[in-house]
Amino acid sequence: MLFYVTSRIFPGKTFAVICDEKDTIAHAKANMLHILYELGRADLQFRFRFRGEYLKDALTLQDYAVGDSCVVELIPLAKPSAAVSEMRRSSMYGVKNVDTDVMKALEAEVKIFKKREKLLANLRVALWVLGMAAVCAAGTVYWYAFFWQTLFFLFGILKIPSFSRLGGFVGRTGLDQKRFAAIFSVLMFSNLIASLLLALLSIYDEIVDCYMAPGQSAANVTADGGALFGGEEVGVFYGCEHQLWYSAVYFCMDSIVVMFVAAYSLKLWYNFKFEVGLLMS
Repeated sequence: MLFYVTSRIFPGKTFAVICDEKDTIAHAKANMLHILYELGRADLQFRFRFRGEYLKDALTLQDYAVGDSCVVELIPLAKPSAAVSEMRRSSMYGVKNVDTDVMKALEAEVKIFKKREKLLANLRVALWVLGMAAVCAAGTVYWYAFFWQTLFFLFGILKIPSFSRLGGFVGRTGLDQKRFAAIFSVLMFSNLIASLLLALLSIYDEIVDCYMAPGQSAANVTADGGALFGGEEVGVFYGCEHQLWYSAVYFCMDSIVVMFVAAYSLKLWYNFKFEVGLLMS
């Protein structure tokens, strides 16, 4: 749900805060504090007021019937005139009047959420690389790898959550972000194992194909590449197959890409453990 916040300290401005109705008031204030951080006003201490009643941090938005599109007032703890003068003083001298631990926690959360935005953006790029790689898999000896790699790509590109530091998770993917990270990590590590095995198998087949079969010596190969068995030319010995070389190189490169994507998915899974207000609480 989305509710709006107004304040006399910020005339003409209305802030949109995204929360769940079961979130506590403290969680909603933490969301507002992130918005104030962007304005350089993270030092502002405030309370929320709705329909003339001050909201207690331990209760939820649902307890106060704060629903979608409701308007909540932001009331500074200081007097308006003092708050305005303090705003000017802080902007001029960079003075912080909020508790140091809270400020450090806020800055730590900002860093975590900025990293989350970057991780998700990089993962989207990596997913499209995997999608193009899946098409290339169709030209390998093990062409059926195209099907599972395409399925993994489609799952990732359709279910990856969208996130912004101020707006939180937006859009509907039908899957919880933590569950997405866990499932996608399992898929990527499964893909990594499969790619490594197919790379080793391709290299093994290439080695076997490049060398004579047991009992076949150089004397058994004719000038035009024919193979002699029992004094008769029974076929042509082609040597190394280009498709096997392509398969070996492809799956080796694919293993490297998938390894990085799997590492990104694990980083996301760990990053998703942090929510707004978790460190500040």
